[in-house]
Amino acid sequence: MNREWLQLLRLLSSGLWDRPVDKVVFFGPTDWNGVFTFASQQTVIGLVAEAINRLPADLQPPQEAIRQLQMLLVQNRQRHILLNRTLVEITDLLQKENIHPVLLKGQGVALNYIESALRQCGDIDLYIGTDDYQKACIVVDRWNGKDENSQESKKHYHLCHQGVNIELHRIAECMSMPWHNARFQRWTRQNLHGDNLRRVYINSTEINLPPFNFDVLYIFNHAWCHFIAGGISLRQLCDWARYLHTFRTEIDRDELKKNLKAFGLWHAWQLFGYIAVKYIGLPKEDCPFYTNWYSWQTERILDMIQKGGNFGFFQTHVKDRPDGYWAGKWFSFKKMHHHFYRLLPICPQNVFQAWIRFLYMGVYRI
Repeated sequence: MNREWLQLLRLLSSGLWDRPVDKVVFFGPTDWNGVFTFASQQTVIGLVAEAINRLPADLQPPQEAIRQLQMLLVQNRQRHILLNRTLVEITDLLQKENIHPVLLKGQGVALNYIESALRQCGDIDLYIGTDDYQKACIVVDRWNGKDENSQESKKHYHLCHQGVNIELHRIAECMSMPWHNARFQRWTRQNLHGDNLRRVYINSTEINLPPFNFDVLYIFNHAWCHFIAGGISLRQLCDWARYLHTFRTEIDRDELKKNLKAFGLWHAWQLFGYIAVKYIGLPKEDCPFYTNWYSWQTERILDMIQKGGNFGFFQTHVKDRPDGYWAGKWFSFKKMHHHFYRLLPICPQNVFQAWIRFLYMGVYRI
């Protein structure tokens, strides 16, 4: 673990939990460009900038770098305003058509941070369900204007409205194994319809959020699936850690344990849990089923997160994809084979399941 990565982790823990920075790792020359590069790749610039303010003046970066960080924070706050405004607009639009979307992740998760604007924004994911899905797509196309860049998958409909990416979900998630997926779809219908939903207000508009036990598993599973499929950034783990801490008394641990085992996620949960506690600063008592049995596997996972960055985008070979349909498919096949090979010693069962799904989806798309 190089010095800049260790410094990033210390700053991240400080910004995420509003704690003093561990100053020991900052004595001596600091490569701030290296720290900021890691922070950008891991999409945690806001939290790092907040923590830097807690360092003594003689340990802080040059004033020009601090000014640039402050500009990035202003831009992120403006982005939060835009996303919240767009979320309210599309929610009001759908509710007038008697469609009641449920906000997944994103701006709902940001509410769990000490300051929401410190979380780097993503897109807007709205769960619609199968019954109202087609109607919702027609409504938003009429609102947004039919865009040739809009895309539809088995899981959701994706569009871009004035620079904001929006996904309307027919299903919340699709698990790799058919038996896990069947259970997950039943569980989703039980949780995301009816009176189980939570409600919060954003810009004076009532927004539906999933129940606590659904949300904590869903946020985790989203991060885990992306890690298996190519990579994640530390922001996804921060989202999960903040949720575990914020709702530590509302989460039913017995139900959570049952669901993790039913969906084949028990081992994966414990792998990420060790990282959240040891490196991100989540209090151990807030992490259900914490164990340090898998410390060497988690060190490898952290190394992959460091090298891959946000959704694995910064892996050295990602931008080398050749032109041409079949050449691109072959490149993706080799890339994923290498990725799964690295993961095999860490979580063999999950890799086997992901490999089967990767082959199935590849054939399906072709």
